[in-house]
Amino acid sequence: MAILLTGGTGKTSTRIAKLLSASSIPYVLASRSGNAPIPDSKACKFDWNDESTWSNPWSVYEDITTVWLVAAGLPDPMAVLKPFIDMARDLDIDEEEENLSEEGHLPTIRDEGKVYSASKTGQIPWVSAEDIAAVAFRGLVHEKSHDCDHVVVGPDLLSYDQ
Repeated sequence: MAILLTGGTGKTSTRIAKLLSASSIPYVLASRSGNAPIPDSKACKFDWNDESTWSNPWSVYEDITTVWLVAAGLPDPMAVLKPFIDMARDLDIDEEEENLSEEGHLPTIRDEGKVYSASKTGQIPWVSAEDIAAVAFRGLVHEKSHDCDHVVVGPDLLSYDQ
C-alpha cells in the first residue's frame, strides 16, 4: 500500500508526508516541479493540466491505494479532477480531497498587505495546517473509508486583526 499526495510541495501535503514517513507508510509526493521538499521522500512530476503526467506516480509505486487530492489554483477543479477520479475508481483507489488554496490570499497579502474576506470584522475558527494534516492522515491510513466530510476548525474564534 502506498499513498499518492498531490500538491506535493504544499503546506498540508508536506505535513501529511512527515506523518506518513514517521509511521513508515510509503507515499509519493506529486507536484508540477517533481521535487521532493522532504529529505528521503519519493516524488514525481504531476500536473493537473497535463494528463500525460497522471501516470507518473505509478512509476514510483505500483501499489498506490489512496490519493490525497489537492486542486489549488484550478478555476474549475471538478472539470480537471473528474477524469482523474474516474481513473482512480477504475483502479480501485480511495481518494481524499483538500479544499484549500495555497495561493488564496497570497497576492493581496504580498501586494497590499491585506486579506479580504466575507467575514469582514467577524470571527472565524482558524485552524493550522498541522491539524488539517493530522485529520487527513487518519483518513488516509484507516483501513475503512471514513466516507464523510470532516469539518476541521480551530479552538478559538479570531478575527483577521487578532
